[in-house]
Amino acid sequence: MAEPGPDVIWINGSFGVGKTSVARRIAQLDARYVVLDLEPIGLALRKTRSEWAALADFQDIGEWRSSSCAAIESAVRDGQRVVVPMTVVDPAVFGETVCELRRRGVSLRHVTLVAPIEVVRARLLVRDGVENHWAKERVAGCVSALRGLEFAVHIDASVLSVDAIAREIVGSVSR
Repeated sequence: MAEPGPDVIWINGSFGVGKTSVARRIAQLDARYVVLDLEPIGLALRKTRSEWAALADFQDIGEWRSSSCAAIESAVRDGQRVVVPMTVVDPAVFGETVCELRRRGVSLRHVTLVAPIEVVRARLLVRDGVENHWAKERVAGCVSALRGLEFAVHIDASVLSVDAIAREIVGSVSR
């Protein structure tokens, strides 16, 4: 009998809200999971075509969406469970990634970390040590968009520690 829990835990949230920290903690708490970072796929794709290099966001590259799904499916097919810390605020991109994986039969739990704009901006400064203009310019839009019902389940990352959030997620997927 298979152990309980999804093959994929997708952690959504604004830049700087704590997705990667929570993903790493989940992997520490539940050894069945490893963190799968999809950002390098986007960065690599941007280097392959000049029109992609000019895009502000690699999520606008259709091949990023399909390649990310393929990477996740490949890991799952090989028996790996993954935690994916990735901001997705565009409903169309969400549909072509999270919803598409579900349509393909991948067992996936999606959660969104939320926090007030001022909390996220302060965390970005601490995390990077320098001003991250790209992320900072997008925080307000991310925070606003991610409060939508299509991005539920919401976890308030401004009042819970990384450990508490990770334990809540692990507890919810282990039932």
